[in-house]
Amino acid sequence: MERIYYFLLFLGCTITHVVNAQPAYSAHDTILTYQTIDKAIGINLGWHGNQWTDAQLADLAAGNAEEGVSGLGLNTLRLTLPAYFLENWGYGIELPDFNHYQSLGLKDLTVFLQGPSEAHRLSEMFCDT
Repeated sequence: MERIYYFLLFLGCTITHVVNAQPAYSAHDTILTYQTIDKAIGINLGWHGNQWTDAQLADLAAGNAEEGVSGLGLNTLRLTLPAYFLENWGYGIELPDFNHYQSLGLKDLTVFLQGPSEAHRLSEMFCDT
């Protein structure tokens, strides 16, 4: 009997959490307006050899008065964060660069999460080829 009580208590807490976690609207009846950047003009950062860091590329894109770089006047970036890179170098490796982007006034960054490590890659085939 005690097991049933604990199960019902667990079930009640779980259902309450799930019901309260859902928004009271859907995309069918409410369209949220985007309130941040009116016109996001950005650039895709990529690997440009060892001569350019991501922070230097951001300086060129947005401008950095402290470094005397006038920049292109862009206000956002699109970056790639491969999982294998983060697992190899640590999940905080890009934090200094992201703080730098924020100091330049860059907002609403788009991050492409890609490239799973071998440990997270599916190897099974789902259909005959």
